[in-house]
Amino acid sequence: MRLLKRPKPVESAVSDSERELFGGPLRYDLGWTDHEWDFLETSLLSAVRAMPRMVAGTLRLAWRTDRPALLTVGVAEAGQGMTAALGLLVVNSVLGSLLADGSAADRVSDAVPALIAGAVVAVAGALLASWSTSAAGRLEPKVERAANEQYLHAAARVELEAIEDGEFRRLIDTAQHGPPSARRMVGACVATMNGVISLLAVGGVLTVLHPLLLPMLLLIAAPRGWGAMRVSQRRYLSVRRARRPRPPGWPRTRRPPNCSPRRCRVWPRSSRTGRWPR
Repeated sequence: MRLLKRPKPVESAVSDSERELFGGPLRYDLGWTDHEWDFLETSLLSAVRAMPRMVAGTLRLAWRTDRPALLTVGVAEAGQGMTAALGLLVVNSVLGSLLADGSAADRVSDAVPALIAGAVVAVAGALLASWSTSAAGRLEPKVERAANEQYLHAAARVELEAIEDGEFRRLIDTAQHGPPSARRMVGACVATMNGVISLLAVGGVLTVLHPLLLPMLLLIAAPRGWGAMRVSQRRYLSVRRARRPRPPGWPRTRRPPNCSPRRCRVWPRSSRTGRWPR
């Protein structure tokens, strides 16, 4: 039963040097530490509720960045769902032909057209998957760069005196993880879209074959989703135990010598024009 429980963060042991020098454990006082263990507190239901908001934000950013690539991913994923449904129908047809009455030669000859159709569907699914992967590969770095531009534009609009504020620095320290997360969200959205479309396709085929097969699909998919959540949480916990984060440097917010606040400004570079906007 221990494997079924939600993993909990385990504080590392306090060394004698930490206790002697600092009176307790030495921990990072940075913005990301406020959310270090939030992932372990996330349940499957809360993750499902938060998914539409995160997916919508990623899609808006991708739409502004590269619309053709986003549309290509959507069309390719929808096509993969259709090929998955056709593949199930082909398998049902092949099994029906092989298990029918008659001689073995007649049953195999009757299944040959379905086998050929299955091969064509499999090739089409592979081509659509490669097409989707290629478009997502073009989209991910563009989304990360656009998110980084938003982050830099927001940071450049503040007064330089805010850099000395500890809360602002904690906020900036947390926001720096946004662009890489936006890039990872593109791949997560593609995988989620593929899974949802595949489930819908399989559910439609099972409903056509027999309506009682649809609850069985839910009974299979729900434990797999819950298990994937637990595995990812335990992997995150093990990574956090082994990782030793380094303090981030902030060359963008360091004031050069002999530079007054009125003369220092930060201008993020645009990914569309390749120039520094003024």
